[in-house]
Amino acid sequence: MKNILLGLLLLFVLPNVAWSEPVREQGISMQMLPERVARVEGRPWGFWVDYADYLMPEARQPVLQSAIQFSSYVKKQKPDVLANGVWILLFNPASYKDQEVELLRKVKSYCRKNELDLFVGYTTDQPVRWRRQ
Repeated sequence: MKNILLGLLLLFVLPNVAWSEPVREQGISMQMLPERVARVEGRPWGFWVDYADYLMPEARQPVLQSAIQFSSYVKKQKPDVLANGVWILLFNPASYKDQEVELLRKVKSYCRKNELDLFVGYTTDQPVRWRRQ
């Protein structure tokens, strides 16, 4: 009888505690603004980090334009933020130049090497479908 109760406990309770899915509203959320679009809007291109109270404070909104800037920003965050991963919203894939595609590839590689959950969605998908990378 004890084994059955223990089995049921492990079956129903443990998955909810140990393997909860990352939540975008508690992770690092950003948009990758293509250079072509940024130039028209008069803004810098790159990863625009969405402001949130739980992120480490910055003097101004972070815009990350290199893999080094990305890794430095991520390393500053608290473990509970990192546990919820990085969420990147992309525009139409055709709007990115080769250097921007390469930057995204480096970010994906960094996240894989550091076992950081990465989710990518496209503005062209409505509603946005987040894909784990």
